[in-house]
Amino acid sequence: PAHFQCPVALDWLVNPVITPSGITYSQAELELWVRENGTDPVARSHLAMSEVIPNLAIATAVHYHR
Repeated sequence: PAHFQCPVALDWLVNPVITPSGITYSQAELELWVRENGTDPVARSHLAMSEVIPNLAIATAVHYHR
C-alpha cells in the first residue's frame, strides 16, 4: 500500500523514521538525502538527523502487513 511506501525510495519503508514535519521515510534513504541536501525531502525545511525519531507504529504495521 502507498501509505507503507517511502516517498524518497518509492519502495517499502525500511527502519521507518519520522521527521518533525510528520513525514515518515526509510532511515537509510533519509540519511543519504539529508547528507546531500540538508532538508526534509518533501517539506523542504532544514533537517538534521538528530531531529528524526523511529516511527515504531509504522514499523510494526509494515512488519505485520508484509
